Amino acid sequence: MTSLRAFAVAMAAVALVGCFDPDRVNGPVVGWENDPEACDDGIDNDRDGMTDCSDSSCIAAGLCGLIIIEGLPPEPENTYEKCIDRIDNDQDGNYDCGDRNCQAIMELCCTTEFSDAACSDGFDNDENGFRDCGDFSCRQSDFVTVCDAETDCDDGRDNDEDGRVDCADTDCAEVDGCPPLPSETCDNGRDDDGDGDTDCEDADCLDTAGCPASGPEDTIEACSDGVDNDGNGFTDCGDFSCSRATGNPDLVAFCETRLENNVERCSDGEDNDGNGFTDCNDFSCSRSTIPEVAQLCTGGVEVDEEDSFEECKNGEDDDGDGFGDCSDFSCQAVIQANYPVPRRSPDGAGGYTFDTVQDTASPCRESISLTDAETNPRRAIAELQERCLDNRDQDIDGFYDCDDWDCQWNPLLKPTVEDRMRNGATAEEAAVAEDGMCQGWRFTFATGRWDLTAVGNQANRPLLCR
Repeated sequence: MTSLRAFAVAMAAVALVGCFDPDRVNGPVVGWENDPEACDDGIDNDRDGMTDCSDSSCIAAGLCGLIIIEGLPPEPENTYEKCIDRIDNDQDGNYDCGDRNCQAIMELCCTTEFSDAACSDGFDNDENGFRDCGDFSCRQSDFVTVCDAETDCDDGRDNDEDGRVDCADTDCAEVDGCPPLPSETCDNGRDDDGDGDTDCEDADCLDTAGCPASGPEDTIEACSDGVDNDGNGFTDCGDFSCSRATGNPDLVAFCETRLENNVERCSDGEDNDGNGFTDCNDFSCSRSTIPEVAQLCTGGVEVDEEDSFEECKNGEDDDGDGFGDCSDFSCQAVIQANYPVPRRSPDGAGGYTFDTVQDTASPCRESISLTDAETNPRRAIAELQERCLDNRDQDIDGFYDCDDWDCQWNPLLKPTVEDRMRNGATAEEAAVAEDGMCQGWRFTFATGRWDLTAVGNQANRPLLCR
């Protein structure tokens, strides 16, 4: 069994060479990717963006099958070794990069729809049945910006996958060649301007006759009118400014009568709190600490929220929502202060020594910032650069600094083409739109400039998964 495992690890490691060597992945076309040699050479032979056993052609040819070892006890599948051994270690029916827990390790699995370029090219790059902004890996990624709005207003495609194409999308209203969108008529029961909202539900109708007023959502009237008055995406008692209003006990008491927090309101088929979720589809019901509500929605099984550093690294789907560890958005939000993280130091002989230091850590991202990037982008960028150059593994995934995927792809660490041209870069240098801090670009806090500079061994590294 040991020799079989060693063989599987070695073969899978070869298949992953393309993840770490973009020049090989983007090399010349060699031929079809459907024979044993082509599916084990670390090259994207048919230039479809998928290499070896990540390519559906190799999988369809039966060259990347699962290795089954009888009697192997289930173990978490969330480490480098477990994610390249072609064994379904956690016995959930998925293995290696087909397992969500492995897919969260971008340095290993190279999920292909994760960048602005891949999320706007019109192709289903990862062959999961969803393309571009219709794919959660694009639409719900902090590293993708093209899904925030329609990116091209004359290509005949719904770029942001919001159901509206080109000039029919409100994002294109001010673009040359697109006529102004019609205004919303606030009493005809139609969505006149095509933004998805009708009559008084449309922000354009707020403050007009017969419609609620825009402004703070902090009164009983504003918290019961069915409108998102403050425009933050939450309506009425589904908005914390209503349900948790500071200094307004009457409003909090009012929302208590509407929140989905008892058996009656968790089984009446109504969205009582107006947050867009009904009954047991609402976390306030399905994850309630009230025994009778928990019994109603979960059959009495207590839901263990996946919200600690340890739970987000244990290879388990602790809250039973179908996503484990860093594939679960609840883990993406975990930030823990004074956590023991590994630190490496050069040993003077070409290697490293390791010790442990206390640091602010996230189980899912090394490049986290405690500074609001919208209010102070320069400080946030400087903070991220420091974290990605400090020889500390703050997400404890075994990858340090620029060897860590999120340090390479965090949008705040990638200067725009315009920034580069202003800072003296050649057109060729500036056109490498995905390159950023780990490829040699540095942001100088004092001047607010991005410059292409060589700093030790961190400069000019190839992008992981390009």
